[in-house]
Amino acid sequence: MISFVWFSFEGDSACLVESVKSVRRVYGSDVPVCIFDDSKAPISADDLTTISPSLYEKTEWDRGGNLRGGIAITGMIDCMRRAAEVTKADWVSKIDCDTILIKPWLDDDLKWAYQGTSWGSEQLGAGLNYIMRKDVPARILKHIAGRPGIFKGECPEDNTIALLAATCFPGGLLIHDSAYGGKNRLAAGWVYSKFRPSTPQDCMKFAAITFGNRYMMQDLPREKRNSQIARDRVAQTMRMFNSWLVNQA
Repeated sequence: MISFVWFSFEGDSACLVESVKSVRRVYGSDVPVCIFDDSKAPISADDLTTISPSLYEKTEWDRGGNLRGGIAITGMIDCMRRAAEVTKADWVSKIDCDTILIKPWLDDDLKWAYQGTSWGSEQLGAGLNYIMRKDVPARILKHIAGRPGIFKGECPEDNTIALLAATCFPGGLLIHDSAYGGKNRLAAGWVYSKFRPSTPQDCMKFAAITFGNRYMMQDLPREKRNSQIARDRVAQTMRMFNSWLVNQA
């Protein structure tokens, strides 16, 4: 069994509803849904009721802006450990609030410690959606605890967690190439462009799509591309995409 984990905050509340909806469409209504919310800015009560998660906790650790730094990474890995433990899942999958799952992509072979995707040579793992075997978070936490000062620089969670998994489980990573132009990409990003925007039909060859490319919203001033206006557009686009998927069934 696989359980899914989201790290949410109020700005992505509407996106989270759509992301959870997509996972339940793929895996069924009984799939464990685990929400770890930002206590300083939690999702709305109405959206929480709509989602009705299997596990919901508010976290106190510093998220470093967008899940960056040793404190955030350690907190995330501990949450994933708890999710696997509470739901008794064999696998735990982190998925972004602004990501939609189109089809399952897990290789259900326990020889793999970590499964994920990469956008290119500058990173080992991408953060939109990755999976760890149930024992992996605890092993990584033990590794971190014995090495004070292990985190240096910004430490974005996606690449850092993949590197930690590679260190603790040599040869145990399954990384799918999702670099632009690849023939068998696992994942892609929705393109917000008036010249050649994405369509739902374009995306059906992928397993997961991130809608978080707000920097592409060139009709918005640069300073507003991280605003709630931009996030609301992401949620609206995800809602449209999910509706399209339902109509194809």
